[in-house]
Formats: sequence, C-alpha cells, structure tokens
Amino acid sequence: FRTSIRAEGFKKCPVCFPVIASIPEQELFEFVSSLGKNVIRNNRTIIPPLELDIVIPDIKLAIELNGLYWHSFQMGKDENYHLDKTIKTIEAGYFLMHIFEDEWINKRDIAESVIKSRFGIFDRRVFARNCEIRDVNLKDAKKFFEENHLQGYVGSSVRIGLYEKGKDELLSCLALGKSRFNAKYDWEITRFASKINISVVGGFSKLWSYFLKNHEGNIITYSDRRLFDGGVYRNNGFTELEPSVPNYFYFKGNRERWSRVKFQKHKLESLLEDFNSDLTEKENMEKNGYGWIYDCGNWVFIYEKK
Repeated sequence: FRTSIRAEGFKKCPVCFPVIASIPEQELFEFVSSLGKNVIRNNRTIIPPLELDIVIPDIKLAIELNGLYWHSFQMGKDENYHLDKTIKTIEAGYFLMHIFEDEWINKRDIAESVIKSRFGIFDRRVFARNCEIRDVNLKDAKKFFEENHLQGYVGSSVRIGLYEKGKDELLSCLALGKSRFNAKYDWEITRFASKINISVVGGFSKLWSYFLKNHEGNIITYSDRRLFDGGVYRNNGFTELEPSVPNYFYFKGNRERWSRVKFQKHKLESLLEDFNSDLTEKENMEKNGYGWIYDCGNWVFIYEKK
C-alpha cells in the first residue's frame, strides 16, 4: 500500500478489505451475458499474468470495469497501466474496452449501447441515404450529446445532424470547432455520435462530405483508445498521427471524474479547502482527498484539404 497516501478517502487497505467483484462489475457481467454470446469472467490466459474482467471469445472482445479507487494511481496504477494492458490485449488478437465506474453509474444506457455496437446489436438500422442533413441548434446539440455521448457536450461552432426524411428525430450529429490543442489546424471534430441503440449506416461519411463541401481549412480529431479503434476516421480518408499519451482525471468518491484542466495549480486556491502554494498540483489534490486515474490516450487523426 502506498505510504504516501494520507488523504481522506484513501485509507482502505486491499489486504484488510479485499473486493471480489464490485456491484458495477457484477452488473456489467450480467448485462454482457444477456447479449447471447459465451462470456468468460476473470480471464488470465489471454495476457498472463494480467486478468481481464470479461472476455467474449466469439467476437474477440474484452471489457474492463475500471473502478475509480481500485484503478487509481493511489492504488499503484500508473500512467501506462491501462494503455499497456490495452496494447497487450490487441497484440493477443482482442480489442479491449475500458468502462470507467462513474460512466456505468451515471450513463449506463450509453455505455450499454457502446458495448452492444461491438456485438453488432442495434434496436434499429437507418441508412444515411434515407436521411437529410440539417443544422443543429446549440440547445438541441447539447441535449443530444449529453444523452448519447459518454463525454457529453463540448463547445462547437458548427453542428450538423442527420434526420430521416420528413421526420424531426435527430439520429446522428457531427460537431466541430476551433482546434483546442494544436494551432496548426483550423478545425477540430469535437464530437460525433449517433443516437443510442441506433445504427446510422454511412452516417459519418455523409455528414463529413457535407462539411468538406461547405468549409475550408484543415482538421484534427481525437478518438478515445479505451473505447474505439478509430476505424471511422481511417475509413474516411484521415491520416493517422502518433497517439497521444494517457491523460488523467481527478475523482473523489466513485460517481464523478473531473478533467485535470479544472484543477490546474493556479486555480486551486479558490477550489480547495486546504491549499499550500509550496506543494504541486497533485500534492495539493491528494492532500484534499482526491485521487487520479489514467485513461489510454487518444488516437489522433488529421485531414488536410488539397
């Protein structure tokens, strides 16, 4: 047990308080088992000696339920732990999907839809050729991404959506804004999602073609490596760059993660009860009972118009 951990919320010892399976992990296992495939639990044969929570051999898929506390840096899971596990699993011929505990608790319907899509299970399939493109106002875009994207909405200046012809149901939405992290590019795809449990066949391609016809400039986008393989961008003419390094999120309890940007050191004095300017950002956060957990980084793609 890490001797540096003294903050409130990090007093449990895994030897004294062993956990066989968390409630979210049990719920996830029961859900995946209901999808009609052979499911193996706590498998150590694919990437020995490491364990995979759930394995579905028929579709070469593995799923991890990452408890915020048990998968945190404070519990010995450093910045490369989840990424290394992902890479090892891919090398073994499987795709590894990581679901964070707070996502399962707060956005379970979206998480279930993401998993079902890997099984090829949808409530409905709609072909993009039977849809029309419309601009999406800010209010509708926010609502759509909060209900259909695990990361919710983020700022954008262009929002276009697919609607079945003659209907008002938003089925897919593509959002773009000014590039946030790389000034070399004019645009960043900030969000893309289809309505949960619906497959819009050719949806991204149709929206992307429309954007290219109506806007100038080069584009960058990021795809979360713990959930997706980036195929939608590779299949639509994007160039792949080196993936980004893992990012970390702060948490307190098990129901919410916060971006590290919110807790940059210059902001901490107004956010924390006990702030010490002589300590680093992470030292201050740990002192106030926060832990942090790493993701797997992002696939990075660019599209340069000719």
